[in-house]
Amino acid sequence: MATVDVLAELDRLIAEAAPEERCGLVVALSARLAALGAGMVALSAYAQKKDAKAAPATTWRLLTTHEAAALAGVTVRWLLRHTRGLHFRRDLSRKQARFEEQGFRRWLTTRA
Repeated sequence: MATVDVLAELDRLIAEAAPEERCGLVVALSARLAALGAGMVALSAYAQKKDAKAAPATTWRLLTTHEAAALAGVTVRWLLRHTRGLHFRRDLSRKQARFEEQGFRRWLTTRA
């Protein structure tokens, strides 16, 4: 039965219900609405879980200069000279820098 038919039948039942039956009808309809809402929440949670599995986990992490240099296969000195001004580099002080891991890995793929 189509949704429109079900709603039309429900409208007919509500119109024909005796005043003393309406209280019970409200309770029964409320229970069904709650079940419908719970199903929607469960579906939403399932969709979010499915999307989370499909997309790789994105953890925001800063790499030290030594970690980044090892990942790139270069020396720390070379890395510091050639990454100045790039958006994923974070200068903590004049002599210390960190690299956002995702941005750094993307940059590495463009260099290869």
